[in-house]
Amino acid sequence: MSFGIISDQTLNVASRGLQGLWKKQQLTANNLANIDTPGYKAERFDFDGYMAEALQNPSTQADNSFTKKTDRTSSRIDGNNVDIDSEMVLMTKNAARYQSVMAQVGRRVNLLNSVIRDS
Repeated sequence: MSFGIISDQTLNVASRGLQGLWKKQQLTANNLANIDTPGYKAERFDFDGYMAEALQNPSTQADNSFTKKTDRTSSRIDGNNVDIDSEMVLMTKNAARYQSVMAQVGRRVNLLNSVIRDS
């Protein structure tokens, strides 16, 4: 997501955050989709690492370089370590964070619109 002509640090950081949160949501959905796949290991997105890198280097992408397999062991015979309860909690938390950042973006855009309209 790029805001083109508007160079606003708040929107740039929010854009990076939304990209990272979207990647987290994709991985969680993928984990849930593979809940019955023998030997599948749940994956996590290193959001903090991604944001630290993205703030230093704006061209950083929310890609698989920030994705790691979980190291938790499986109590299942098939070796799959996806826990539906923890995945659902992660999905809910992530959705709430995404909505929160989107609300911040909306407020910032409204403020910028107001400044443009009143000048």
